[in-house]
Amino acid sequence: MDSQQTVVLSILFGSCILLILTPMVFKKRTKWTFDAHNKHVYITGGSQGTGLALAKRLARQGAHVTIVARSVSKLESATAEIGGCVASGSGNEQLVKYQSADLRNAKEAARALADAEKAMGKKVDYVFLCAGGAKPGLFAEQTAEDLQQEMEKDYLTAAFTAHAAVQSFLKHPHPAACRLVFVSSICGIMGLTGYAGYAAAKFAVRGLAESLRMELLMYGIRVHIFFPGTIYSPGFEEENKTKPAITKLLEESDEGVTPDKAAEILVRGIEREEYAIACDLTGNLIRSLTKGATPANRTILDGLYACVGWFALSIWRRNADKVMVGERHRMAAART
Repeated sequence: MDSQQTVVLSILFGSCILLILTPMVFKKRTKWTFDAHNKHVYITGGSQGTGLALAKRLARQGAHVTIVARSVSKLESATAEIGGCVASGSGNEQLVKYQSADLRNAKEAARALADAEKAMGKKVDYVFLCAGGAKPGLFAEQTAEDLQQEMEKDYLTAAFTAHAAVQSFLKHPHPAACRLVFVSSICGIMGLTGYAGYAAAKFAVRGLAESLRMELLMYGIRVHIFFPGTIYSPGFEEENKTKPAITKLLEESDEGVTPDKAAEILVRGIEREEYAIACDLTGNLIRSLTKGATPANRTILDGLYACVGWFALSIWRRNADKVMVGERHRMAAART
């Protein structure tokens, strides 16, 4: 082993030790200001999966909840579930309502939010943009329509509702009390075979969130973005119907979470005033390594995450590339 290799391994070992010790020594001290009690929470994609789990969690905290999706039957069922979670003795009569809308349409997105405020008799305070879903497939085999639908479903649904929400926030009695929360994906910070269309849309969501995080500081409005990995939801079951075998192979070591756990992690991150929120260690390594100019959650810890991520992800990438080259050889052999 040469001296350069020794130095690299020493840095990696030291970083791992510090990664373990830093949370105990440099724990972030933040005054938590997120409080859902008596707030009007507006959740797109709230009829199932993470959106529904989030709605139920915030209802337990005393929030008035409006969920938005297209299917009325799913909305009615979800509204009943959320209604069963309202906080007992919360001191306010909690309301749970729904709006049916196609959020891929800008006018529909604006109409749904305005109608929600009218029905609730209260301006929206917190907006969670959970609507979306992946339709995996190899890029060469997807159609132009597939790519367009991914952008509409995962980017425009977020962008149009975010635009309507900001217009509302600026008319809010207390704009600085408002929050805008984007749900992207781990594919919004790292591309992966089989997710070209989805990753492009989720990267776009990231770009929108980063721009708004800075711009909305003018009004005191806070922005957050969530980068979950696999969530065992109805959406995950749907995406598995078209997911290529090679993508499943690359994902086989990924340990997912339930919608309830994802909602818990998201809310905890917001309570800690984290701008970018990840689900697990892998997510935090990728988030820290690709954070650009966005705020760190814990400066020193994020630096260590980035250092470890530089090594770990380089190893992962080499192994993933080998899998893809192996697939190329397999396909070539199958043709002969």
